[in-house]
Amino acid sequence: MTTIALMGAGGQMGMRIAQKLKDRSDYNTLYVEISEEG
Repeated sequence: MTTIALMGAGGQMGMRIAQKLKDRSDYNTLYVEISEEG
């Protein structure tokens, strides 16, 4: 299984990518955001 760390997951582009990856069972996704969402 491939692990992906999505840096900036709370930003606009991060949210788009997260939506595409959330239902994929072949990836282990780690969502990383250090600031407030948006």
